[in-house]
Amino acid sequence: QAKAAKSPYQLKYHIRPSSGLLNDPNGFSYFNGKWHVFYQSFPFGAAHGLKSWMHLISEDLVHWQELGLALTPDTPLDSHGAYSGSALPIGDKLFLMYTGNVRDKDWIRHPYQLGAWMDKNDQIEKLPEPLITQPEHTTDHFRDPQVFQHNDHYYVILGAQDKATKTGKISLFRSSCMDSI
Repeated sequence: QAKAAKSPYQLKYHIRPSSGLLNDPNGFSYFNGKWHVFYQSFPFGAAHGLKSWMHLISEDLVHWQELGLALTPDTPLDSHGAYSGSALPIGDKLFLMYTGNVRDKDWIRHPYQLGAWMDKNDQIEKLPEPLITQPEHTTDHFRDPQVFQHNDHYYVILGAQDKATKTGKISLFRSSCMDSI
């Protein structure tokens, strides 16, 4: 970090990790009087390893404060990584939705669409069950939920790969609440 800070090529106005990989920004939102952004992090090198979400806040979108790890792969539903997702303020909490990556003994991926609630003190509690499981017609490329609200419903858009044609698809889900879709 000392070497990077002295580099003439090191930009000073953007988010950068204190170490390792910064991947996919997630959950950019305005909540509790601050801007929030999360990013996939692997702190042990510039490599795609076991990913977590780092959390940063800003009052002006220029100066950012790192709050540390927000989502870690610490449950059976995200044991091999907390992958991309999004966030949505709902009432007095921020709803986080992300893809939990799980690998079985044969190293086959099983994606789960997971949820968590963040309170005004930036404390996060994961939901105990998946919100969406992989449909039979998709491959394991079923991920990156984008959540939004329209009228009285919540919607989630997911990227998917069709199992039969191996082509990209968009999956759309709707619910009247975010604790189950």
